[in-house]
Amino acid sequence: MKKKTIALCLCLLGGGMLSAQAPLAFASTEKSEAIKPIKAMKAKDLTLEQLFRAKSYFGKTASLLHFSHDARYLAYAWNPYGEEGNDLYLYDSEAGKTTRITSPAVMRNYDAPEDWDRFDKKLKQKEKEQAERQAKAEAQAAYLRGEKVDLLQWENAAIEELKRELAEKKTKELAEKAEQKTDANKTEKKQDKEKELWELRDELKKKLAKEKLKANDLYPGIENLVWAKQGNELIFQYRGDLFRLQADTAQIERLSKTDKVERIVSYNADDSGYLYMDDKRIYETNFAKGQLRQLNPEFIYGDEVEKKYLLSSTILSEDKQWMAI
Repeated sequence: MKKKTIALCLCLLGGGMLSAQAPLAFASTEKSEAIKPIKAMKAKDLTLEQLFRAKSYFGKTASLLHFSHDARYLAYAWNPYGEEGNDLYLYDSEAGKTTRITSPAVMRNYDAPEDWDRFDKKLKQKEKEQAERQAKAEAQAAYLRGEKVDLLQWENAAIEELKRELAEKKTKELAEKAEQKTDANKTEKKQDKEKELWELRDELKKKLAKEKLKANDLYPGIENLVWAKQGNELIFQYRGDLFRLQADTAQIERLSKTDKVERIVSYNADDSGYLYMDDKRIYETNFAKGQLRQLNPEFIYGDEVEKKYLLSSTILSEDKQWMAI
């Protein structure tokens, strides 16, 4: 009953149904930006565009809620309103406090600098797109009320930005050709004429499709976690790699660093190691010995040895003797 009560409270708090604050106030090594106060409005002045905004007012719901074997610790994934991804939090029922384990400041130490350059760049793009969607929705509502509104202002601004980018690209190409000792005068004569509006719109459409946000463009946080069978430790996934956490000390140890996406399956029955899987195989490894053993035979198509079935998920029996794929 204790487990269910704490888990239910976390879900409600994480979803913003009981409080706008963090579930079970957490200790964080990273300062969160202060949430700007929302301007008070009368009910009659509220519109659908203001209520259902491009950036929702609703917070996140806590997920991946799992207790340690002795029910002392509760691990879950969550983040405050306005933060990307779902980080790992650990609630200690004896101490009565929650500690934030992962955060962008912590996990950037395990990633390449260019990954975080992309995260930061794409986060700015997302915030800009959300602001534009909100402004467009409010402008369209104003237009329907009969107000004088320029509904093409965002497209015009995007086209002007595209023109600058195309001009910079052309200048760079001319400079490169000049360095290659080409005839600069002839090059200038071959410059393309200014593009028509419909051509610019086509270029803009291609640019937006190319720059469209993808799932791996933003900081994801953790993806899954499993507790040990006997000890107070767990393994969690982050961007396809595995990490081990000691609950008592909050110490993180990296277990893998490969190009493949690895998914944690379970600890061994005696916690001496763990099982994990990639897209085709399931492995067992030992913490102390560093041994690695493949558990499953590869499933191949009848007459095509090189073509193998992909594994979606797997479940182990309690004694780890049987495995369903």
